[in-house]
Amino acid sequence: MKSPFPGMDPYLEDPRYWRDFHDRFITYLAEAIQPLVLPKYAAMSQHRVYLMPNEQVHVPDISILRTGHELPNGGGVAVATTADQPTIVDFAGESVREPFVTIVDPSDENRIVTVIEILSPDNKRPGHGRLSYVRNRKEMWQAGANLVEIDLLQDGKPTVRTAKPAPEGETPPYVVVVSRTEPTQCERYAFTLRDRFPRISLPLDCGVPDVMLDLGLVFERCYATSPYGVILDRKQPIAGPASGLDRDWSLQMAAGNKSA
Repeated sequence: MKSPFPGMDPYLEDPRYWRDFHDRFITYLAEAIQPLVLPKYAAMSQHRVYLMPNEQVHVPDISILRTGHELPNGGGVAVATTADQPTIVDFAGESVREPFVTIVDPSDENRIVTVIEILSPDNKRPGHGRLSYVRNRKEMWQAGANLVEIDLLQDGKPTVRTAKPAPEGETPPYVVVVSRTEPTQCERYAFTLRDRFPRISLPLDCGVPDVMLDLGLVFERCYATSPYGVILDRKQPIAGPASGLDRDWSLQMAAGNKSA
């Protein structure tokens, strides 16, 4: 199934679906990069783990959502009617896993050449998630890796390296920032709700030509293999700080009005 939007689908910002989208996008991002960087480099999915206080709200690793369809014959596989008695263990925090993509050089002990991050909501609000993200970014930069930060969230505090707060409505809600080690510079790809995903130049080692990465194709593959066309509730206005015009436009697009 194809998304009704030309680029990012703002309904995916819903906390019930974001984590699933984030993990899928990471998987297909690594898949898309691999043939571009062979045979010298390898694209790998890695993750960092940090502890989140248990009083904060989290999204589970697996969710069971109601689709409106009944189970065949009134149910599924026969199971016992009562659960076994568990041992209750209290804990002070929850371990959170955040995946990202690295491009490594296998001939040089898997040296990390480039890191590609998709920001999560916890990375854009004060707390452990943001601190962990910023610390990891600093460590990778100091180790000599190029950085690619992809922010597909309208809500939250600006977090990518070149983002600066601006009056509402003056800054496109989505941004990709490429930070190069040689020459030391940042390249910014900003786009709106109505734009297609950008095609970006992905840096490798100094002296090695960039490869072109089409983020739109990655998103389309991610969306086509997902259940989003069935489970997203598009009858409601989008969440986040979008303008009133974009909210109205998003409802028209979701309803299939391509002339909006």
